[in-house]
Amino acid sequence: MKGWAELEVLSATVFAWLLKLNVLNSTGEPRKLMDQHRQMKLAQLAFERELGMTPLSRSTLMLNSTHAALDLAAEMVRQVNEGGESRRPLANLTNITKEQNTPSRRYTFFLG
Repeated sequence: MKGWAELEVLSATVFAWLLKLNVLNSTGEPRKLMDQHRQMKLAQLAFERELGMTPLSRSTLMLNSTHAALDLAAEMVRQVNEGGESRRPLANLTNITKEQNTPSRRYTFFLG
């Protein structure tokens, strides 16, 4: 991931220079910097494929995996349905006194 991020920074810098200098040199030919930018983008695409950052590589990784991808939202709903209501309804929050807002009671809502 670090290599991909480094290439992203470098290619963005090269692209900014290309915009500033113009894509063509004084003789009307494409700058060599364009070729360097293209090579960085191709290297970055190789990283993306390996890291599962493209739709095709993600689906390939899921097909080759023995574990299905976890649907976090569906799992949370399933756990709430199995265990009943996971959180107590909060009382009027404006009525909480300073003594009730101690560290041991502050997280009661989340640990419930």
